[in-house]
Amino acid sequence: MDQDHRAGEKAFCDFSGLRLPLYDASTGALAFEAELYVHLTPQDGGG
Repeated sequence: MDQDHRAGEKAFCDFSGLRLPLYDASTGALAFEAELYVHLTPQDGGG
């Protein structure tokens, strides 16, 4: 799918749906799971 975008005109954002496990370095225990936020600012590459 081809879409034309001017640089900085639009932004797309969403959560990836995945959670990243983060471990405590000293104990190796799971500290918490972080949600991954994705943000894109597209631009037309020309051509």
